[in-house]
Amino acid sequence: MPAVPALTTLAALTTACALVVFAAGSAKAAQAAADVPPAAAPAQAATAAAASASGEHTAPAAGGVLRLVSIVPLERPSMVAERALLDLAFARAQLHYTLEFNPPERALERMRQGSVDGDVSRTERFEQFLPAALRVQPHLQNAFHFAFGRPSLPRLGGWADLQPYRVAYVRGFRTVEQRLSGAARCDATSTAQACLQMVELQRVDWCVLGLPRKGELPPDLSLVKPLQAVPIDAARIYLWLRPEQGEAARRLGQALRQLEHSGELQALMAAYRQPD
Repeated sequence: MPAVPALTTLAALTTACALVVFAAGSAKAAQAAADVPPAAAPAQAATAAAASASGEHTAPAAGGVLRLVSIVPLERPSMVAERALLDLAFARAQLHYTLEFNPPERALERMRQGSVDGDVSRTERFEQFLPAALRVQPHLQNAFHFAFGRPSLPRLGGWADLQPYRVAYVRGFRTVEQRLSGAARCDATSTAQACLQMVELQRVDWCVLGLPRKGELPPDLSLVKPLQAVPIDAARIYLWLRPEQGEAARRLGQALRQLEHSGELQALMAAYRQPD
């Protein structure tokens, strides 16, 4: 799938605010709750969505600029909603951010190198690949893993039922790759569309994808032949930050909890999120 550059670049933001590197803290301390005076009352959800669409990711007070990546294209409806949520959370935390799309392997490598500060589209298993990363709770949305296969194939009950089959997946989605380690054959593809085409051409039996809604393909994906979509599981998607961003993780966690308690989080993400 094509890379979608962030609408607001880090270079543009740094002319208006200085980069703040927060003191490193342990993951446990970063997750702990603490009282931080909230920022001014956030805009309504519609206003936040409009600001997100325009590429404006600013907060009412100067704080820091976090360079974030997403492994999901930013134009997808689930990411448009998530960016509106991030706008509200960052405003409350008095921080700024930039967001750009990166393919999964590239995003992980940049997190490891420190050229970005966080990833907004990883599951709870991400710590297996970056153990020191900080998970900001509550979760932002869900990814529903589905296996797409020919209608003649028997229904699956879970990941284990894929073991006898040839399975394709999108390269870089490490959680999926790990779950498929016992399959008879695994083929990594460059895009989700290529993964589906592998099934349509009968080169593999199943294609496993993470979707924002149950069984609903994003508008940028299409099928030439009818395929069955079998649910495998539902994973929570979190904002993950590098370990030196402990203070930012604490403030953003508090902001997201406030938005969850007020109902604003679920109002924005209802189509893509299962509440705890």
